[in-house]
Amino acid sequence: MVHFLFTFIKQNVRKALVALFLLSGTFIQAQGPVAGYDYLGACNGHNYYISQAFVFGININGVVADFQSKTAVPDDQVYAAAIVNAAENTCVTNLMLAYNIAHYGGNGMSYGTDWRNFRNPWIGLTDAAVENNFVWSNGQPNCEDFRNWNVGEPNNHAGTFSNGEDYTQLLVMMSYPYNGGTNDPLGKWNDWFNQFMISQINENLGPTTLPVIIEVGPADCAPVVRGNLGCSHGYWKNAKDAAWTGAGYSRTQTFSGVFNITNGRSVITLGVTTLQNALELGGGGYNNLARQGVAGLLNAGRGFYPYTVAEVWTAVRNMFNTGAASLPNVTVNATTYVGGSFTDAGSLATYLDQLNNIGCPLNNKGEVITSSSTSASVVAEGISLISEKSFAISGYPNPSKAGFNVLIDGISTEKSSIRITDINGRVIEQRSNIASNGVVKIGNNYRAGIYYLEVMQGANKKQLKLVKL
Repeated sequence: MVHFLFTFIKQNVRKALVALFLLSGTFIQAQGPVAGYDYLGACNGHNYYISQAFVFGININGVVADFQSKTAVPDDQVYAAAIVNAAENTCVTNLMLAYNIAHYGGNGMSYGTDWRNFRNPWIGLTDAAVENNFVWSNGQPNCEDFRNWNVGEPNNHAGTFSNGEDYTQLLVMMSYPYNGGTNDPLGKWNDWFNQFMISQINENLGPTTLPVIIEVGPADCAPVVRGNLGCSHGYWKNAKDAAWTGAGYSRTQTFSGVFNITNGRSVITLGVTTLQNALELGGGGYNNLARQGVAGLLNAGRGFYPYTVAEVWTAVRNMFNTGAASLPNVTVNATTYVGGSFTDAGSLATYLDQLNNIGCPLNNKGEVITSSSTSASVVAEGISLISEKSFAISGYPNPSKAGFNVLIDGISTEKSSIRITDINGRVIEQRSNIASNGVVKIGNNYRAGIYYLEVMQGANKKQLKLVKL
């Protein structure tokens, strides 16, 4: 009986400690046991696990859900590994190499071109939704513009038809001969079959099951922010400076400096033409692209545009510098915007012009236009407005790499108070006695993540989501 009680207490104390550990905000600082998964180690404050089960690519999300169900970590902090830069890629590769050596012996690497070997695990990059548009399965953007494809990849294997290589593996593989030389694939990425390896003559060569690397920690890149609104180039040409500030730009910045333009196409004078000058250009072709590109960039900066700042910036830059550009197909709030490839400036300008005239949510001061109804809500994931006739709040820029400007707009002169909490509900900052119709600056010292701003004015209470990059 004594032995039974001792065993029971020891087992349940261990469970309690594990539960407390998983619930704590410092979980990502240290490892914790999870049934069915082996702990790999930590990189830059995030923990990494490897599934003991080998699964098809189409079942990666199921493995993530299983891991989530076994821990108290918030679901948005558990995902198939999303590798954002070279340092993380090297670290995770070294963790896998050490794990393979410990579990399978040898040098920890598969033989060259042995793609289906279990030493080469799944990570979270996939183009299952849109062919050739690889995205992280946890929804975070490629904020550091990092990809580490193996030579010739991604190739979907057959080229002329899809063999279903919609998921990505991290290669822990030995060097192999390639095009008369030697290729070192260690740490590189390969798109791999969803379920079965298929030859170029459509033969089924057997299942392709691999373990999954699970990453635990807040996403390194904030989720992509998109909306269904856009203000015209005419709006931005005449808007006050405050409207530009909210987008993160100044009308005096040079077009070539902002877009990294090296070929002005006889339209842009490098180092001289400002963003404001570009908006004032007449004519079509590259003149129109300059106008619409600036407007699109500012709309994206305010967070209510179908495309992100990076996407608009890249498209405009590439068209000026190389004569070709592309924009992805995106679906926002059930509306699909069809981008595609563009080989002339006029067609890209026309597409951006259409988006820049969807509907502008800003007044000339750059503030969100309030509704005259008793209660209205305009949510544009970047500028959120929740208003009653006498009380409204907005925040910009949002998302932001620095701080946020919070505008408390109302008829009442009653002072307000604010409270900022993180995604786990912890209070980050509180202020009181804030004057109405003024701008409050917050967030410069916040870490990257999602925050919720609550503003109280008398009996009124409003909340706004803020994203710090």
